[in-house]
Amino acid sequence: MKAHESFTLELLRMRFTEEAAEVPESLDTEAFFELLKAHEIGPLVYGPLKRLDVPEAWLAYPREAYYKAAQVNTQQNALFEGVRKRLDAEGIRHLLVKGIVLEWFYHPAFVRTKGDIDMLIEEADLPRVDRVLRDLGFTRDSTGEAHDVYKRYPLLLEVHKRLFPSGEGKVAQAFDEPWADAGQHEGAAFMFTREAHAAYLLAHTAKHFKSAGAGLRMLLDLAVLLNQEDFKQAVFLGKVREMGLERFHDSIRTLLKNLFNIPHPGEHIDSETTDALLAHVMKSGTFGLQDVSQIETVRTARTGRLRYYLGKVFLPYRSLKHRYPLLKGRPLLYPFVLAYRNGKLCLSPRMRRRVFAKRSQAEREGIRRLHEIIGLLDD
Repeated sequence: MKAHESFTLELLRMRFTEEAAEVPESLDTEAFFELLKAHEIGPLVYGPLKRLDVPEAWLAYPREAYYKAAQVNTQQNALFEGVRKRLDAEGIRHLLVKGIVLEWFYHPAFVRTKGDIDMLIEEADLPRVDRVLRDLGFTRDSTGEAHDVYKRYPLLLEVHKRLFPSGEGKVAQAFDEPWADAGQHEGAAFMFTREAHAAYLLAHTAKHFKSAGAGLRMLLDLAVLLNQEDFKQAVFLGKVREMGLERFHDSIRTLLKNLFNIPHPGEHIDSETTDALLAHVMKSGTFGLQDVSQIETVRTARTGRLRYYLGKVFLPYRSLKHRYPLLKGRPLLYPFVLAYRNGKLCLSPRMRRRVFAKRSQAEREGIRRLHEIIGLLDD
């Protein structure tokens, strides 16, 4: 592992232990800053970094990211407060998940940046929510099987109809009745118990691993929840078993124990697998989506190249109808909409970069082997 990577991990570890990071004799600041940007953790390392005797140049980007995060977080939360008040007034209960909740476990809260705010709404209330958000100046950017996305700068709002698509098997079944694992927070706002939220985050992390990758920020989110006093391990582990993610849980928990000294009461995985898992995390960035080669390597490794690209070309009706609402109730239009969508893909520079992204057979085999070992080759 390179010096800037080891140093970054030690800085993050300072959030959980009193042990100070060891300051390297020299640091490739360009590579250091790029790593922080890729994982969106610049604000998180600024505090620990400032406590050390380091050159001023090392603080440049983390300081900039820290104050920018404070500004954006204030704007995002102010916009969402308006949304929350309207939902309260309308009596629309909503379950808050991920960033808007997780930031409460960080100090200061804004260092845990969030690209969006996620909330689950009962499906019957979706038309009312749509009206409320449009009244508040949001525009609906996209629709999907599991959630719709609304925008009003600088806030992206993900309105979930369900937490996981129906095709997610045991994981979707485990969260089939999410309100049963939640309690009222304030007004019409609900929150998961810490144990249910940690289980949800574990499943969400597994989903990103299957899609492209998951980075350091997602590991930190799990760490801060699992490290809370009075965390009910037995309740959490019961949910993990219900989701069928025991092996993935042990893999991630071993990594968290090694990186941040978070206790792990279960089975530890071997050091070779842990090293491969950490290398994949470091390469992934926040969600593994920055590098088109990373996306294609992971996805074709899991399904095979032919099956993956055929799946992209022949997107099923149930998926396509969420992207193109005119299809709903009009299945005869499916072949025409599919042809239109594929034509757009052919003209998309991003898709062409993905199709022709450089990737080796060895990389694909390495990803497939890692996924098999950590329990993610379930389909």
